[in-house]
Amino acid sequence: MDTVAADAAALIERLGVAPVHFVGLSMGGFVGLRLAIRRPELLRSPVLIDISATPESPDHRPRYRLLNLVTRWFGLRPAAGRVTRILCGWTFVADPARAAERAEWRARLLALDRTGTPRAVWPSNTPTA
Repeated sequence: MDTVAADAAALIERLGVAPVHFVGLSMGGFVGLRLAIRRPELLRSPVLIDISATPESPDHRPRYRLLNLVTRWFGLRPAAGRVTRILCGWTFVADPARAAERAEWRARLLALDRTGTPRAVWPSNTPTA
């Protein structure tokens, strides 16, 4: 997230468009939050959607590490169901009327890079404790 936020700041500066209206959804919201905290002069109005400023529960770390290991060695196919439940929530997963949307998101997950995805989820420089 820090790298992506730094990239976003560099892009805004390079284009010479600061301050900007920044709209970030989910991961983009985390980027916008970092920009608002670290580089507020670049933002005119941050709109942050579907994010939380609270840290992920440490109890989730072992599960995420396992999913990351599975993804790195075997690709996303064995982990796609779990990842979908984490990303989308139970109401989306359980709604029969949204089966086509779930299939589309599963296809998108399965198309992700096998080595890049684990690095984005758990970079090598992330503290283990």
